[in-house]
Amino acid sequence: MKIPHSPSLSVLLLTSSSAFSQAVYNYTGIEHNNEASRWNVASNWDEVGSPGDLLNGTSFNDDDVRIRNNRVSNHNVRLQVDAGEISKLAVGGQTATGSTLPTELHLREDTAALRVAELVTIGGLSFDGGSDLAGAIALNRGSSTLTVRDVVSGSNHGANFITVTPDDQTATPTVFISGNMDTAGVRADATDAFAIDYIVNRTDGFVLNGSAPQTLNVEVLQVLVNGSPFGNASGIPNHAVTYTLGDGDRVNGLFSQVAKVNNSSRHYEGTLRVVGGATCVIRGGGAMQLGVTANSSTTNNDTASAKGSLEVGNAVGPGTVIIGGQLQVGRQEENNGTNTQLARGAVVVDHPASRLACDSLVLGDVAGDPLNTSGRSDGVLTIDDGTVTVGVAQVDFPEANINGGSLFIAGAAVDDTDFSAVGIVNLNGGILQVTGGNTEVGRGGQGFFNINGGRFDQLSSNLVIGQSTTSRLSDGTVVMAGGDVNIGNFDGTADSDININADGGTFLQFAGTVDVESDINMAEDFKPCAYRISGGTLIVGENVLARGGTGLDALEVSGAADVVIGGRVFFNSTNNLLKMTGAACSLAIQGIGQTGAEVLDLGSATATLEFEFVDGSVSPVRVEAAAGNLIDLRNCQLALGGDLPESGSHLLLENVNGCYYLGNFAGLGEGETVELGDYVYAISYLGGDGDDVELTKVGDVDFDGDDIPKWYEEANGLSDNDAGDAATDPDGDGMDALSEYMFGTAENDRASTFFLEVASIDETTITFRFGPRMSGRVLTLRGMPGLAGYSGPSVVFGPSDQSIAVQEFTLPITHSRNFYRIEATLP
Repeated sequence: MKIPHSPSLSVLLLTSSSAFSQAVYNYTGIEHNNEASRWNVASNWDEVGSPGDLLNGTSFNDDDVRIRNNRVSNHNVRLQVDAGEISKLAVGGQTATGSTLPTELHLREDTAALRVAELVTIGGLSFDGGSDLAGAIALNRGSSTLTVRDVVSGSNHGANFITVTPDDQTATPTVFISGNMDTAGVRADATDAFAIDYIVNRTDGFVLNGSAPQTLNVEVLQVLVNGSPFGNASGIPNHAVTYTLGDGDRVNGLFSQVAKVNNSSRHYEGTLRVVGGATCVIRGGGAMQLGVTANSSTTNNDTASAKGSLEVGNAVGPGTVIIGGQLQVGRQEENNGTNTQLARGAVVVDHPASRLACDSLVLGDVAGDPLNTSGRSDGVLTIDDGTVTVGVAQVDFPEANINGGSLFIAGAAVDDTDFSAVGIVNLNGGILQVTGGNTEVGRGGQGFFNINGGRFDQLSSNLVIGQSTTSRLSDGTVVMAGGDVNIGNFDGTADSDININADGGTFLQFAGTVDVESDINMAEDFKPCAYRISGGTLIVGENVLARGGTGLDALEVSGAADVVIGGRVFFNSTNNLLKMTGAACSLAIQGIGQTGAEVLDLGSATATLEFEFVDGSVSPVRVEAAAGNLIDLRNCQLALGGDLPESGSHLLLENVNGCYYLGNFAGLGEGETVELGDYVYAISYLGGDGDDVELTKVGDVDFDGDDIPKWYEEANGLSDNDAGDAATDPDGDGMDALSEYMFGTAENDRASTFFLEVASIDETTITFRFGPRMSGRVLTLRGMPGLAGYSGPSVVFGPSDQSIAVQEFTLPITHSRNFYRIEATLP
């Protein structure tokens, strides 16, 4: 919540300093000035002005304090203050000759407090003459506070900084800013901007308490960074800092880091929260780094870890983050030491109105040449709502200068096999757009892209899964459980593809819709890559192509998935697999614009078309291309599995418009049979409407030729290599094995037997009771005057879809003597 301005601070005065009591301190001594007075003025300071006017004026608005280094040799200048209320403060600067080190103002320990009513100037250009030297203000002791309205850089030296860095875990120094930082409205020179480093090493160390949204122009925005000036957090090896930007406030910077460590024993967690309508812009192509480990030593950093997080919006309000350069999430850089260094970065985007945009994005980055034997860099992007855009010029933020780059999910840029990089994207809602380069899932590392909802748009270039530019292991996996994926801009200019590369790439689609403007390509190599869809819809504008190599390239369709391929399927190279599972899915090859082309090309001895039956059914591959196109099956392997059908005919390939066949499946000419499991099937290329590939069950496998099929003998303890067991009765129920098979009862269960008995009889009719009547059997009940003939009445009970335990039927009595029998046959 904003804290309103005090009425005494409501007017910004930019009049000449001659209207105020002015004190200028020039440091000429050798050592730092660490005396403990209110404003320390030791004998080695050249004081210009009246201390009485400075310290004891009737109004603090009369005081204008300037501190500068006038020392020729390189010595820091540190002026420590207990308390005070002044109008203006300038820190930094030098005369024509002097030190090149900055001038630093420190607040003393404990309850030291300084209030500056109007303007704080950091850096040397506010002084007369001299070169452009930096200045600094640092708070690090006790509960010291600095209360200011506006802050401006008087130098473009680039090392001006304002920092809050506790010396120990109990210190709570705080800077309160009620105005703006380095904006045109408070700068004397409107062109001199972005020259202050804004360093946050304590949660709530900076409080923006203006009554209206505030703007901070900074050169570097850092949250918990080790190695920056006064950013070491000495004595605090394990430290966590959160900086929240909210209430519509805005930070503009040239570079940003959140959690960077280069010490072997430190573990840092830094979080930058941009919420409540706030905005953070990194302009001019600058980068933002989250979770960085770095050191040039070969012996340090053995256990160091850094975790940097960025939160853009939340359930309460949106946030906007615009990054002109690269967003690096989990980054290892420079030469590092050995063992277990861990760099972790995380980004979470929430709220429908939130925006995150950057030129390029790397999740899990290895940028140096690490010596780590088990080090790791992790980067995670989670989108719950809002819009994330990679590589698009932001019209409303032209200062960001976004040119268009790529999204690397695990983007190791160096060839080093002993350091792992892991990148993860969780798209749960909202929109993720990549408009410049590729989206590469697993590029020199392990990449995971989990799409649970929302929408992913690859508006130019390609979605690349599993690719390495080095010898490092590269695995890419896309798991889609919902949402929508659009590959291409669909105006004919993008020609965008999904490339599933042989460094290890898999796309698993369980739901949602994937729309690809051009092709799905399976790469050439010895590793497997696959697109497996078991739900949702896949639309491919042009082709699905396997590009060679010895690895398994697979398109697998199952569940309730629907696949439409606008062009052709080219799977005629080594170890290619096209697989259909079950009858609820569909695959249509449209062959749009093709003439005389092989719209389904499986013509290779190592290519396989596989059908896995579920409950005896499977969907055919549907070829909708115009007549005159070709279906190449030459030497292709036909694989059939699953719950194979026990009867009937089943389409495997539906040739809608009568395309020409080039050859047959390997070893399966027209009408030839194949034994699969317990059954015998025949293949026909003239089935269905006359042009379809059809599979028909024509019999059961019976190795010993005793008319009892293999499956029954195995289920009932018989042998399919012994024809004599057909006449045996192992369960002793009075029926031999062949009879039990024909009637559908079990030979290994005495209680499972067929019976025929008279239920009732009168002078003209006789009623029989029999059973069980098993499904799939044809039973014929006959009446005969003698044992040698069949001239009496009979009735046929056709095959039923289900078994009936007991059946009754009445026949007329036609002779004085009648014999009755019941026969079982299989259709």
